Amino acid sequence: GSGGGVSGGGGGGLDGGGFTDIRSDMWLSARMPAWLVPYGELARWDRPIGTWLLLWPCLWSIALAAPAGTPPDPLLCSLFAAG
Repeated sequence: GSGGGVSGGGGGGLDGGGFTDIRSDMWLSARMPAWLVPYGELARWDRPIGTWLLLWPCLWSIALAAPAGTPPDPLLCSLFAAG
C-alpha cells in the first residue's frame, strides 16, 4: 500500500532526488576531489554553523579563564578548534 513511511528516492530535494537540501552545484562538490566530496557532505563543511555555535563559547570561556592581562593559551585554543 501507500503507507506513511519514509522511502528512498523521489522528490523533495532541490536537485530533484532524495530528501536532501544539498545542491549538486555547491562549492563543496565544485572545488574538492570527487573522492573527498562524500566526506565533506558528511562533515557538513559547507554549513559549519554547529561548529561555530560550539567553538565560540568554548574559546570565550578559555579567554575568560586565562589569568588577568594575559592572552588565552594558543595550544588550548587550537585543541578546542581541532576537536
